[in-house]
Amino acid sequence: MPWSALPEHLNTPEKVAAAFPDDSQFGTNWFGRLYQWFQKQSKPWTAFGPRATEWWARWRELPVVIFAIFGPGESRWEESSALFAIRSVRTPVIFHWPQFLYLSRIQLWCDWHIQVQWPLFFAFHVYYGKNKLIYSYIGAKRDGDRVYWFPAVYIGFVWK
Repeated sequence: MPWSALPEHLNTPEKVAAAFPDDSQFGTNWFGRLYQWFQKQSKPWTAFGPRATEWWARWRELPVVIFAIFGPGESRWEESSALFAIRSVRTPVIFHWPQFLYLSRIQLWCDWHIQVQWPLFFAFHVYYGKNKLIYSYIGAKRDGDRVYWFPAVYIGFVWK
């Protein structure tokens, strides 16, 4: 289990328990308590990234864009520590090897988008009607803590 892939504030079971003290959204019945326990125990099972000390869990710092297309609007790129995002033209992207900016999985500023990244990650969204959203992804999701969560799956009506 690659605890080393997790950021400093989550790299032990005690720190995970302290970081998520109130999981009341899962309920207090037996299933809710079991799910809370599982969520906290399984954190390192799906964590990969550049700080991992195990060879099999050490993944690149920034994802490579294999392919991305965008509808009307601007594309959203993030700085490696996710402290800021920039807007860019909506031209299609084919094989972008990032230096310090990477394509965000959350493309707020365009009407629709489809992206494929490496480590393997597929995402798309479309706005329909008046500001209604369908958003989905599957694969290795990178977050602001420089961790890839794999496997990650989501389909819904809000950004996640």
